[in-house]
Amino acid sequence: MVAKSCVFIDATLRIVLPLADEYRTEKLLKECEDLIREDVGSVSETDMYIPPSKVVTYLRWVEQYNLHKVENCVVRLGSFLKTEQLEDVADYKNVSLRLQLDVSNARAKLFESLMVFDLLEAESKVKVLQIPRASCYMTEWKRIIAARVEVFLSLSTTSPEPEPSFRRFWASSSSTGHIVSLGKSRTTRIMPPVAATFACISLCDRLNLSTTYTKSILKLKSLDINPERFVELWSSFYRIRTANEHAGMERHLLEMCKSI
Repeated sequence: MVAKSCVFIDATLRIVLPLADEYRTEKLLKECEDLIREDVGSVSETDMYIPPSKVVTYLRWVEQYNLHKVENCVVRLGSFLKTEQLEDVADYKNVSLRLQLDVSNARAKLFESLMVFDLLEAESKVKVLQIPRASCYMTEWKRIIAARVEVFLSLSTTSPEPEPSFRRFWASSSSTGHIVSLGKSRTTRIMPPVAATFACISLCDRLNLSTTYTKSILKLKSLDINPERFVELWSSFYRIRTANEHAGMERHLLEMCKSI
């Protein structure tokens, strides 16, 4: 099965799942699970938004058709939404109390993990926890992160010894910066304000915070980082390896060049 669109996925599953379950066609059930897993996974890679009604439908299908292999990813998707958003869906009352509790527990663990101290840690958590890109998910937390980025960007962090109060934005980082390899036995030191600015760019890009993303790019200029130096530092700091990572860096570079 190849997912062509949200409508295609939904229509396909509504038709195929009951038949696959009735005749216990394991291969077909597995393909349905793969389709659900692909759909759910898309929210972390694209701007895809799966509404609460569809999340509830997936939760119901997990139980109704014993789709245990996708239970965890569907529960995790539910944890990105507010309880009220799910409860507003009439069919949510038909989801078992066990699954509802699993979603609540997953949400609690998620927000416990997102209690971050600085921008570098926030960036790391967003990547590790695969926070959805669409603005409809975790709106309040994203608003808090955006506010912290705004405050950091408004500060003058270019002095050799930034004020102690500034350091809260990179508390998890060494005060002496990060030593990174530039290849051929060359190394350089990325100071905390630069690392924090990189984190801002990465965070704003991944969370679709367009206004603060532009400001983060402009921050590079105040740090005296030119395009060539940006590529050198960014690729070393993030250890760019894959084509997607390289494409992301080039996109940031293009925005940087536009702002010069």
